[in-house]
Amino acid sequence: MIPCDAFVSALKTCSGVNLRPVSACALLTVLVGSLQLDGDGIVAPLTALCTVSVPRDIEVIIPRLACHEHWIHNGGANWHIFSDRSLCIELPERWQKQLLAISRVFSPKDAAKYAAEYFLNSARWLLTRHRYAFENGLAEWPQNWPQWAHGESGRREYFSQHKAA
Repeated sequence: MIPCDAFVSALKTCSGVNLRPVSACALLTVLVGSLQLDGDGIVAPLTALCTVSVPRDIEVIIPRLACHEHWIHNGGANWHIFSDRSLCIELPERWQKQLLAISRVFSPKDAAKYAAEYFLNSARWLLTRHRYAFENGLAEWPQNWPQWAHGESGRREYFSQHKAA
């Protein structure tokens, strides 16, 4: 099992992360601050003001990421944006499978570090594409950018690929 507090601590110590807790309760810890984007060969490094809501059941529920930058595309599901304006950074089933497997093999501290890096890699990947789209005036998600289908179709796609592997 990955303790939420261990995930939050690991996240705060990752390179390019400047997050501070603003609230915590029995079910959720909320962090606000900046994430440095890596560029990914697309744009120059920059930071993004974000809110990360970390659930207690981190192995089952992906932390919610909201970005408060003007360059976040408002294109809904086609841009991986939920109705509450948080970003869909990973397929829930894939997150669960990865973290449950990691938590069986590694110590809680090491599993939390893995989870924090996994979360950040996914978040930075999507944020970088939003920034690139803004800078280049893209209205539609480019076909050559990988993505899962949306909703139930994405789940079926994931399970279909998982069975084939």
